[in-house]
Amino acid sequence: MRSLAGWGGCIALGAGLRFAQLTTKPLWTDEFATIVFSLGNSFQTVPLDRLVTVDQLLFPLRPDPTATVGSVVHYLLTESNHPPLYYILTHFWLKLFPTQDGWVSVGGARSLSALFGVVAIPAIFGLAWVAFRAVSVARSAALLMALSPFAVYLSLEARHYTLAIVWIVASLTCLVVVVQSLWNYTAPSLTVCLLWVGVNGLGVATHYFVALTLVAEAIVLLGVAGLQLGQKGLSSGWWRVGIAVVGTIAAGLVWLPFLSTIQDSALTQWVSPDEDDFSWQTPLVQSIAGWITMLYLAPIQATVPWVRQLAAVGLAGITAYTIPAICRGLSDRTLLKPQSVRLLGGFVLAAIALFWGITYGAGMDLTVAFRYNFVFFPAVIVLLAAGAGALWERSPHVSRWYLRRSSLILMGLVSLLGAVTVVTNLSYQKTHQPNRVVDAIQANSQFPVIVAIAHETHGQTGRLMGIAWEFQRRLEKDPTIAMPRFLLAHQGSEDPTPAYAALQRTLDTLPRPLDVWLLNFRSPLNTGRRQVLNPQGCRVRSERTVVDGYKYQLYRCSVEKSD
Repeated sequence: MRSLAGWGGCIALGAGLRFAQLTTKPLWTDEFATIVFSLGNSFQTVPLDRLVTVDQLLFPLRPDPTATVGSVVHYLLTESNHPPLYYILTHFWLKLFPTQDGWVSVGGARSLSALFGVVAIPAIFGLAWVAFRAVSVARSAALLMALSPFAVYLSLEARHYTLAIVWIVASLTCLVVVVQSLWNYTAPSLTVCLLWVGVNGLGVATHYFVALTLVAEAIVLLGVAGLQLGQKGLSSGWWRVGIAVVGTIAAGLVWLPFLSTIQDSALTQWVSPDEDDFSWQTPLVQSIAGWITMLYLAPIQATVPWVRQLAAVGLAGITAYTIPAICRGLSDRTLLKPQSVRLLGGFVLAAIALFWGITYGAGMDLTVAFRYNFVFFPAVIVLLAAGAGALWERSPHVSRWYLRRSSLILMGLVSLLGAVTVVTNLSYQKTHQPNRVVDAIQANSQFPVIVAIAHETHGQTGRLMGIAWEFQRRLEKDPTIAMPRFLLAHQGSEDPTPAYAALQRTLDTLPRPLDVWLLNFRSPLNTGRRQVLNPQGCRVRSERTVVDGYKYQLYRCSVEKSD
């Protein structure tokens, strides 16, 4: 009963962290993609190269009662680069929530991800129990999943990562069960192997990066086979593993036609750093920073500089203390199964090696976005829980056991603090910050406002939607707010000239005076200024400012134009 109460407490705590402030953070580009495609709508309904109103720009956020699952799949596979399972589930999920003045429910869109984030808590309990058969380890895993700042961050995104984590936990559980059978030289359950295939197929149908999880699992299986060959020979049950491998490959090959177009897609070019700007140590630093947030975080994005600095120092200190303690716990053979430690540890190392191999070998920096660590995150949580659980359960006669337990309680409190900083927007802020751009527009504009963005894909449409949605939210609180108009100035992937041409045609039709905010216009900015803005009587009124997702600058256009 005590264990059941503790388990339920973990779920309740995790749910509270994930649902308490679900709608307070601004929507950003990727979340708009989830919402638009899940509604069965298209970004292409927003006109390019001409002025649009807030309602026109946000029109894809209005549910269409005639949209079907076919619409979801069609628009997703033609306009984006993700598999459709999560979007289909969201399509039905959103039907449970009423619209707000005709707009989709933001809370509804994010709540499905939060729900799967809660589901991951009992799921990780099961994985830890299967791996180590120790209640203390399983309970610690559930608590760490509930408190993990990284897990809370992903749960607050209207994205597919938490569902992918659930599939990964299930896949790792199957891996552990199968390998345990192989080590005992018994045939793995055929039911488990077939379940493994199904879970892996659903994982890839949720996010293509789950394939990296499966490759890391395959590397672990090869390692197990190598060890068996060096000892008593292969177990006779490997043929069933072969069924699981073949079935998983078949489930993955379904998506090969879509995967072949992703690498060259404009939607993925942001992970390919410029060779001139790439530094070999950057992925290492980014990797370490991302790993730390799986357990700890502090208010590193607070507005007060000394708070940020103190938070960084504190994170470094508590991490330096935690790593040796966890390693000591993992070395405890009285409670932990060394085979399970090696299995999950080998999986994590294989996944990290894949990340770095792709980053350094293929020139696609997978470390630039911490969210991609979901690929091996569940295994890290179980290993941390195993180390912590072993330390907790060591005999009370061991020297200074009370200090050790106090230290573990402190670790849990620090993890909780990190989760709270995510919820309160002091860390893991949204990848894009449209609210800060709107703050600047409202603080500096004196005349009617045009907000123009250089457009390539629906990624830029989403960025502009973020600004429009923020204005819409503020209009609900203050009906006197003057709403801007918006321009998606389309350009080629290499040539920014068409965007400036669209801007010029638009300015030719507008009365003066006018405030024009340019977002993310690429070089030749000076050329565009001379050929487009200066002849229109538009002069710079602010420095070019960079915030997450935006580079913006204000131009004020006077009544007079110059020839």
